Amino acid sequence: MNTNPKTYEEHLHYNHELVKSKLWFLWNWCKTHSEATMWPSTEMKSENFAQALRRRVAIFDKTDCNNLPQGRGLAPDAFKDPKWLQFEAELLDLYNKTQDEEDALRFETDGFQLLKLSLDARAKREYQEDPAHQNTYECGILFANNPTHRDPNAKRIFFHIVNTVAPQSIFENDLIPRCLFELMDQCREDFGGDSLVTNTWLNSYPRWLKFFPQEWHDSRVLTGPVDRRPGWWYQFLNRRGAFNLKHASILWQTGEFPYPRQIAGCSFEALERHLRTL
Repeated sequence: MNTNPKTYEEHLHYNHELVKSKLWFLWNWCKTHSEATMWPSTEMKSENFAQALRRRVAIFDKTDCNNLPQGRGLAPDAFKDPKWLQFEAELLDLYNKTQDEEDALRFETDGFQLLKLSLDARAKREYQEDPAHQNTYECGILFANNPTHRDPNAKRIFFHIVNTVAPQSIFENDLIPRCLFELMDQCREDFGGDSLVTNTWLNSYPRWLKFFPQEWHDSRVLTGPVDRRPGWWYQFLNRRGAFNLKHASILWQTGEFPYPRQIAGCSFEALERHLRTL
């Protein structure tokens, strides 16, 4: 059983600082990505402020407009909530009033005040739903999607990473190798899998990469642009599940994520061979 878990005050502080960072990022994104910007897909060529707010930053998820448990994605009609649409209108009005180069901080500060009561209402419920407080993942800190839901013959297993041992780090006590071995054994048995893949900021993080063979390193591909998903934004969680000020400071100073999201994969055989050398 974990001792000294994240407190509610730490969780509330994380939500506050994360949303402030997302508002700051959103302002800068919109200033540098106009509607005329060329996008990698037709769908995104005409992205406006509301679309950027929905696609780039998961602020909606942290408000009490979100009725789903944490980690359950979005309801099909999520952005039709009248309260959320009012927030979008107010944030757009604020954005239009903060167009000077020095206005990013004003947009962040005033935008946060618009949302604060809603953020705090959600946080009380979200803290009890925190996945780090639940022992539901299949292989310690790792869990896999069932590939046969889409393709009965699929052999490549996509997996996710969640720190279920917080406030401890996932990099302690040989946890990652043990969970990888367990995940591969389970995926062989349950799905007939023969390789692993994941899409995460950790694929740019040296402490994570040391557990993977050259095949994994060579396969890495950046998956941008920045979107609302955890593969980008979970780098602002620290080992306790609180706010990672060190990583956020790099974003604020440079405008860039310290660890870009990348997709990578390799065979079970190569991974097992590499893990046995550690």
